[in-house]
Amino acid sequence: MLINKEGKLFGKVSIIDIFALLLVIVMALGIYMKFFRTVETTTVENCTIEYEFKVTDVRMYSVTALQQSEKIFDEKTKEYMGEIVNVEYSPSVQKAELADGRVVMTEAPDKYDAVVTIRVKGGVNSAGYFTEENKAICAGSKCITKTKFAKTEGEIISVKKAD
Repeated sequence: MLINKEGKLFGKVSIIDIFALLLVIVMALGIYMKFFRTVETTTVENCTIEYEFKVTDVRMYSVTALQQSEKIFDEKTKEYMGEIVNVEYSPSVQKAELADGRVVMTEAPDKYDAVVTIRVKGGVNSAGYFTEENKAICAGSKCITKTKFAKTEGEIISVKKAD
């Protein structure tokens, strides 16, 4: 047997002694991690960020309102997202089922998709792109935006450092 009647492992070491030793090792490791390990610092490169924000299925009024706006904000947090530098639009396309069961892509009447190009001062590091207000700007993120003339919902489709 590994443990005898007195609770000693191999007749020499108590199980309580083993647990106490493990506790001391875990505590020593925790103290080392807290006070002695080196923390990697991330350098942030200040730059101008340019990203494209796509809104879909909007009326021409919203496209025109985006073209007339200068600044854009996150509607929920009220954070500044940048300055609108360009708005390109095209007719919105949607799926339509025909009488014979086929599904085709067709233009939606009076609806448009717009790609809004936005510039903002911020920084870039290994974690990604950030505005000066520390708002993360990353492709694939969705948000509701607000300008002086329009409120839209869309998705960031590309992010890069401006030239």
